[in-house]
Amino acid sequence: MSDAINSSPEQQENQLETTLPDFQELMKKHRNIASALKVYLEPFCGRVAAFNQGPTPEADRARFDRIFRPWPKWVFRLGADLWHVDYPTIDREVFLETFRVINVMLHRCPTDPEARTIPVSRKDVFDRVDFRVLPLILAAFLGHSFEHVESHRKQLDEKFSKGEISKEDYEKGIKSNPSETIEKTCREFLAGWTKDEDAKPFELMRTVEEARRKTFDKNGLPKETPLIPIYRAMLHNWVKIENMSGPKELAAFLTPQLKGNSKSATGEITRIATLCSRLGLKFRAKSRTFDLHRRPASV
Repeated sequence: MSDAINSSPEQQENQLETTLPDFQELMKKHRNIASALKVYLEPFCGRVAAFNQGPTPEADRARFDRIFRPWPKWVFRLGADLWHVDYPTIDREVFLETFRVINVMLHRCPTDPEARTIPVSRKDVFDRVDFRVLPLILAAFLGHSFEHVESHRKQLDEKFSKGEISKEDYEKGIKSNPSETIEKTCREFLAGWTKDEDAKPFELMRTVEEARRKTFDKNGLPKETPLIPIYRAMLHNWVKIENMSGPKELAAFLTPQLKGNSKSATGEITRIATLCSRLGLKFRAKSRTFDLHRRPASV
């Protein structure tokens, strides 16, 4: 144990890599993918900032364990809204259903290859997938992704020209830019069009160009609404929020993101309570019910 503590970060990383279990073998020992992933990623639990938020090691461990149980639907709604900002020509419902399918695959589908059946209560999730529109969704996704990559490259160029980043950081940023990966994927996608008799090449190309054109607003910025910063904070802290007592506690937690847009503290709570109702957010901790309506004065 003392050797591990006194070793350098590079040595610890190498030791960690050698002790990682074989994921295929883990899949054979667990009933679903999420359970296998939990065991596989457990060595990283103490190294990932998203898990290590305190206030105690027990809280960090509880946060880690919660990630590998089925997620609530309101989290998917938040994710769908945020992804729609970056990929605006793809409907929110597409992202929502995609997240639901992934959730079922991770937590509900058995890893045993002989267990071919899916729980009846979960089949409706897969039934909602329309495979006929998948090529158009992929085309839009590629178009938006390319624009995001180009925007990142332009930001690097601008920072480097102003001397805000070093040549080393600039080259590192360019090297990590996935433009070549996207172009390779697009070439493979285009090659697939030529083999699919049902594909409509001009419609697909128009979808790509429309996505590129509508990725950002006229100022080259994402098309965000004032609620987006709040959504990001909620999504990043969803495990903590799930265990809150209600809208009042959540409003206090989100105060830095609210930026005083409401006229009073009561207004902020009302705003958050309405948001929670729309998302279908259910708090686990016990609390008094927050009344959105003013009660009549006593006589």
